[in-house]
Amino acid sequence: NLCWPIMPLNEYKDKLTVVLADDHAVTRAGLVPFVRELADRVDVLEAASLDEVLAHSTGGGRIDLVIVDLRMPGMNGVMGLRTVRKGFPGVPVVVFSGFSGLSDVRQAFECDINGFLPKTMGCDAIVSALKLVLAGEVYVPAVARPDVFGASGAAMPRRHPGVPALTPRERDILRLLCDGLSNKEIARSLGLQEITVKTHLRNVFPKLGVSNRSQALKAALQMGIAPVG
Repeated sequence: NLCWPIMPLNEYKDKLTVVLADDHAVTRAGLVPFVRELADRVDVLEAASLDEVLAHSTGGGRIDLVIVDLRMPGMNGVMGLRTVRKGFPGVPVVVFSGFSGLSDVRQAFECDINGFLPKTMGCDAIVSALKLVLAGEVYVPAVARPDVFGASGAAMPRRHPGVPALTPRERDILRLLCDGLSNKEIARSLGLQEITVKTHLRNVFPKLGVSNRSQALKAALQMGIAPVG
């Protein structure tokens, strides 16, 4: 997985309420400090089972992010994940799992989740991935990006020919890239941090089947994603 530098804390919002679900207390305790880096104030609501997760959906308070393990009491894999998705409509749901085979990742994204984080990820990469999700994007582990397809048509990598499923922000960045702007200039034009632009480009490259900026430029022009003029 890609390990990206930490993005500025206030890029998304000042206060967050996060549901953190894992049946191992040590895992939750280890992840809490990094979840607290997502904003100035973060309320972490812990859960150790599917029932406890769902209890937070009926508590009446605003939930901004749900982080859930696939294998804990009551989950039964993706069946429980579908229940979580229904229980938190409109809330980003991220899987944090020790099982990250392609089948696990594919099935999880079929439940319309917003991100899949293997427990082997580095600390900085976890925080950056969660911030990307909070910014409205989808995070897919690097190993799975060429193979995962989102059932909802969200921003997933594709292998087959044609125009990839890019987010509006990724298309904006590609258009400016085709205009010859640097990462810093793109960031200034879109009101983003430069590291955010770099993160978007790292997600875009595998979607286009390329590995660098010049190849991305050529692919974008050929596909009509970012036409000149």
